[in-house]
Amino acid sequence: MPKATMQSHAAADQASLSSHTLESIIEHRFLADCGTELWGRGIHDFEVLHSESDNSGYDIVIEANGVMRHVQLKAMRKGGTRARINVHQALGNKSSGCVVWIIYDPQNLDIEQYLWFGGEPDRPLPDLGDRVVKHSRANSEGFKAIRPALRNVPKGWFTPVSNMTDLAKLMFG
Repeated sequence: MPKATMQSHAAADQASLSSHTLESIIEHRFLADCGTELWGRGIHDFEVLHSESDNSGYDIVIEANGVMRHVQLKAMRKGGTRARINVHQALGNKSSGCVVWIIYDPQNLDIEQYLWFGGEPDRPLPDLGDRVVKHSRANSEGFKAIRPALRNVPKGWFTPVSNMTDLAKLMFG
């Protein structure tokens, strides 16, 4: 096996073992980039709130420029093949709900690209469609129960965004 492939597999294995730490690093990078962008635009009065539980579909709330965004963060390494993500329907009931799917470089954890799913500021989350999600594990009889509050949203519904400047415009105007 080529050395580069072995390193790639080792990095993927480590990311899997430390997924919570990795998610935390990606979230902090996102928030640092967002805060830096807002600050540079002269928006110095902004707030970030964290959800204690994930039962309402969002991870963080960012209020800036008169807009309150309930944000679900998702992450995928560059070159990842995931074609869909699960989104909680309750996010559609939150103020300016949105999903930011972060594509990162697994070697240095730099953010390569954002994928955006949301409406204009102060507008609701677009329709999530009707593709329900099943539990990933089956019960003892092999049955995978439906998770009625989740919808499986295809990657094609997301808008590619190349930098934080453009993402902040989408989020906060």
